[in-house]
Amino acid sequence: MAGLDPATQRSHVRARERLDGIGNVPRRGRSHSAAPTLGHRVAGAGPARTAWGLRAVLAASAVALLAATAHAVPFDVYRAACLDTGVDLAKVRAQAAAQKWAALTDAEREKLSPGNPAAVEGWAIVDGGARHLVSISGATVEGGMTGDRSGSNVVSCGTLSPKSDEKLAAKAYSAFLKRQPSEDRADGFVTYTWSVQDASNVNYHYLVAGANMPGLSLSVSSIRK
Repeated sequence: MAGLDPATQRSHVRARERLDGIGNVPRRGRSHSAAPTLGHRVAGAGPARTAWGLRAVLAASAVALLAATAHAVPFDVYRAACLDTGVDLAKVRAQAAAQKWAALTDAEREKLSPGNPAAVEGWAIVDGGARHLVSISGATVEGGMTGDRSGSNVVSCGTLSPKSDEKLAAKAYSAFLKRQPSEDRADGFVTYTWSVQDASNVNYHYLVAGANMPGLSLSVSSIRK
């Protein structure tokens, strides 16, 4: 059961204990200490109990599968919305229309941009009852501090998902980018940063989480000449 979280491991153990108990009834001539094998107990349990035991094992396996995939959802939603579209705002808008993403509520806009909710362009992706908030923006880099990138276009795309294990999300992001992030922890926040540069673009990837965050934030900003 290596790799499974503790709750999933306990589910497997309980299912195994229930299965081990099937047919474990002392018979004449058998000592309590002569513990039969699992196969013997199932074989001697009768069709009904054997079927129940198999159902218990299958149910525990389903729980393990759900637990293993639940944490992947925030990154998967973000990847489809922002990374697989190449941080192309037109493609994100087209995908929002094609997939009928929901409108943001006023409270969600405020959450994405405290004090300036009207500036938010975004949608909500509803998945299994959870709302993953997508936001996009574009601007031009100006000012003397930007060096040779002054006048470049900056486009950003991000999602704010319900809180989940940021370490698993960071692991998925690192696997996607094939590089490790820098990590900063301060004031109840944890920020993972990946920087990817080529001849014309610089992409900054972020994951922000922590006790003071309203959820798990994943985003990318692309500076393009």
